[in-house]
Amino acid sequence: MATYRLCYKKGKVGYSKSHAAYIQREDGYQSKEEDLVYTESGNMNFNGKKINAEKFWEYADTYERVNSVAYRELELNIPNEFNHEQAKELIDNFVKKELGEKYPYTYAIHESKNEENEKNLHCHLMFSERELDGIDRDLSQYFKRANSKNPEKGGAKKIGNGKKNQDY
Repeated sequence: MATYRLCYKKGKVGYSKSHAAYIQREDGYQSKEEDLVYTESGNMNFNGKKINAEKFWEYADTYERVNSVAYRELELNIPNEFNHEQAKELIDNFVKKELGEKYPYTYAIHESKNEENEKNLHCHLMFSERELDGIDRDLSQYFKRANSKNPEKGGAKKIGNGKKNQDY
């Protein structure tokens, strides 16, 4: 029988790069108990260049304001009846519907086993709250405070902080 679980977290400045490495099982975070099924990052194009996830999250740690939220994370259980291909399709559809092309993200699908050797298929989805607004910015400028009077001079606007358009 399928069980569902959703956990919503916020990530502080200074933890983005290491958390992205952790969910993607990179930089010493490889695990024998939990297998990485798939990982993907998207919406990370700045000044016409595609930025890799490691650099994006490193910049979030460096340029986001101190004591600020650098990323949000959703932990999603995936029905164990799904195979890996179905799990990827489910998460791809979720990301497309909820984040679209507006928010940079990294996700990883993991499969672990519980004490009864039953699989636990789940996804870690981390994303920036800063909306891609079509203004071409350097990556460092993207994380600066938004400028409502001259948006091109500031960073991208955040959606968080209890705004009505945030459904999570």
